[in-house]
Amino acid sequence: MMRTALFATAWFFAAAASSTVFAQNLLPNPGFDTDIAGWTSGSSIDLFWEPEDEEDLGGSGSLRAERVGGTSIAVFSSCIPVTPGTVYTFGGSLRIPESLAGRTVNAQARLRFTDTLICSGSLDSVTSDHAVRFPGSWGPAQGTAVAPPGAVGALLIFSLAVVNSPATLELAVDNAYLLQDRTCALSPTTLCLNDRRFRVWSEWERPDGSRGFARIRTLTNDSGLLWFFNSANIELVTKVLDGCAGPTQRYWVFAAGLTNVGVTLHVRDTVAGETRTYENPLGQAFLPIQDTAAFATCP
Repeated sequence: MMRTALFATAWFFAAAASSTVFAQNLLPNPGFDTDIAGWTSGSSIDLFWEPEDEEDLGGSGSLRAERVGGTSIAVFSSCIPVTPGTVYTFGGSLRIPESLAGRTVNAQARLRFTDTLICSGSLDSVTSDHAVRFPGSWGPAQGTAVAPPGAVGALLIFSLAVVNSPATLELAVDNAYLLQDRTCALSPTTLCLNDRRFRVWSEWERPDGSRGFARIRTLTNDSGLLWFFNSANIELVTKVLDGCAGPTQRYWVFAAGLTNVGVTLHVRDTVAGETRTYENPLGQAFLPIQDTAAFATCP
C-alpha cells in the first residue's frame, strides 16, 4: 500500500496554492480554449478540438492529432517572428493515449528557426531536452534555444514517434508556449526555481505498473510541492538553493518525500544545460535528498 501523509493545515495550503502563470506567450491560441486555430499538421494527419484539457478546467480544451497508418505525427504552430541572439524557451504538455501502452513511444517538442517570416526552409532546429515516453498521463516537453544569426521566424513542432505502430496514432497537446528571454517555463508539471534558472519535474510509478507525471505547486522562489494522485495529498517537497557563496561553491538540491511509490526526480540547470536525476525505488520509503554538491555551475 502507498504510504502518504496529508497536510491539512489551512495556512499551509494557502501558502502552497499557485496557478499556472506564464510570461508573455508569443504563440497564438496556446491553450486551445475554444478551437485549434493557428495550428496545422502534416499530410494524412487530422486535427481535432477536444473539450478535455490538462487541468480539467471548464471552458478550455486541447488539441488532438490523429493519423491512420504511419509511425509518426507532427503538429505545427503558426510562424512566429524571432530575433537573432535571443534566448527562447519552448514546449508544451503532451499526452500519449493508453491505446499505445506496451509500445516504444516518444513525444517531444522542437523549435525550428528559419530565415523567412513564412517559416520555409530551416536554419537550425532544437529539440526539447526532455520528452514524454509513456502513455496515459499529461507530461512536459520543454527546451531552450538561442535564435541563430539570420533567423527571423520560428515554428514550434510537437511530434510523436512510435515503434511497431498500430493502425491509428494519437497525440494530445495543451498549454503550448514560446517565451522570450526565459530559460524555464512554469507549467502544471514543471517547477521553475531559483530565479527560474532550475527546471524541476518528476515521474511516479505504482505497484500495478501505472505511471504518471507529478503536478506542481510553487511555494517560494526556491521551493515547491509535488503531488501525484490528489491535489490535497502532497508527495514531495523540493528546493534548489544558491550555495555559491559558501564553502561548497555549488547549487544545492534538497527534497523530502511522503511516499513509497517509485519516484524519479529531475532537476535541470537551464543555463549550464546540466541535469541531475534522483531515484526512489518502488516500495521504499522516500529517503531525504541533501545534495550540497549538485551543480558546480556557479555563478
